[in-house]
Parts: sequence; structure tokens; C-alpha cells
Amino acid sequence: MRGYTNTRFSATTVGPAGTIRVRDNFGGFRVGAGGQYEVGANNFVGGEYRYSNYEDGVSRHQLVATIGARF
Repeated sequence: MRGYTNTRFSATTVGPAGTIRVRDNFGGFRVGAGGQYEVGANNFVGGEYRYSNYEDGVSRHQLVATIGARF
């Protein structure tokens, strides 16, 4: 898996000067890999790893575990 990704970042802080809100969008790319292992005739377990790299040095690593049934 590979492709374009976009995320929105927002933060709010309250202090003596009042409330400050920061919002921004970051674009970048995503790559990932994963697999599934059959457990019985119609069931499976699996996993994925996803890496996203955004602008300004922002990145994200994700691990996903899956359990499912096919009908």
C-alpha cells in the first residue's frame, strides 16, 4: 500500500492572555504492509504496519490488528 495522506492538527491553550487556537493541515505520503492468516474455513487474523510522513517533519507509525469472518 502506498499513497497520499492528509491530516488536520489542532491545539487549544488557555492562559493569562486568553485562549489560543492553532490549526493546520499537513499533506504527505503513506506506505504500509500487512497480511492475513486463515484460521479455520471462514475466519482470519491479520496485521498491518502503516507509516505516514507529513510536511514539517511530522510522521506517524501505526500498527493494526485484525480479526474477521468471511461469509
